[in-house]
Amino acid sequence: VLFFILPRPEKPLVALIKKEIPKPAVGFSNEVKLGSFSQIAEDKTVVFRAKISVKTPDLYWRGNTLELFDGSRWRSISLNYAKVIGYQSEEIRETLLLTPYGGRNIFTYGFPVKVLDSNGEIFINETKGVAEARRPVVKPLKVELLAVEPRGVGVKLLIKKPLLYVPPRLKPLLERIVKEHHLRGLSFGLLLKRLEGYISSFRYSLNNKARDLEEFLTVYREGNCEYFASAAALILRYLGYPTRVVVGFFGGDFNPLTGYYVVRQKDAHAWTEIYFNHRWFRFDATKYAQTSREVENTDKNLLEKNRLQLFWDT
Repeated sequence: VLFFILPRPEKPLVALIKKEIPKPAVGFSNEVKLGSFSQIAEDKTVVFRAKISVKTPDLYWRGNTLELFDGSRWRSISLNYAKVIGYQSEEIRETLLLTPYGGRNIFTYGFPVKVLDSNGEIFINETKGVAEARRPVVKPLKVELLAVEPRGVGVKLLIKKPLLYVPPRLKPLLERIVKEHHLRGLSFGLLLKRLEGYISSFRYSLNNKARDLEEFLTVYREGNCEYFASAAALILRYLGYPTRVVVGFFGGDFNPLTGYYVVRQKDAHAWTEIYFNHRWFRFDATKYAQTSREVENTDKNLLEKNRLQLFWDT
């Protein structure tokens, strides 16, 4: 019956499906403009599913690292500026199921160490601490690998300059912030505490009015996660700490029937990584900001709210 009643497309159905494969979005891009994350805040498209061998409330999925900032946009560089010198934490086993999304980044919890199995060609970029596919993911991809917590990775920084660059026009503003909040001359731990206090006066919002980081810091004082990650990275760079912004995803809906986390476009997130004492330390500035009502009202777990969707995902 379906054969007779369905309309006949002019082109083969396979060709039509291929055209609908989405292009890489902000969570796994080589370039991120401030304000771009809000464009997918309501997008519930599934990007990947993941099962990991540890239980943790903080599910940060690493997609890419961005090193160059011009005041309103971050870009990734291909320079080998860091070298892994050892691993000092327990290995985490991960199984990742990626839907066809058109990008090459594999989203891992922690730093990937070794690829165990995959139906695609996967390699590990030690400089960035991410896994990547040799070719864009245009068909379902399964990857099994081992990873470790970021703090368990010993790193030697070979080149600091790209990770310390601050746009010249922002230096007077950063100097004023450092002086007003007494951020200079502190131990690393105390500095992060003071920075948390400064950020707590800002508000995390999906409506981004600021056109650049200067407007975010001085006029609107609210925005999406990439604004907060950028502000923390630039302040720390100004104080002499090499930093980079990590883009990927945070959280996910847990399916108790399969043991997999379901991660969607709306979970795209950005945070800061700081190089200190031969380690990368994660600093998620968004955690310390006030939260707008629109963010509080967003769906937390779509699978818990819809039993039919839970079975469909399974």
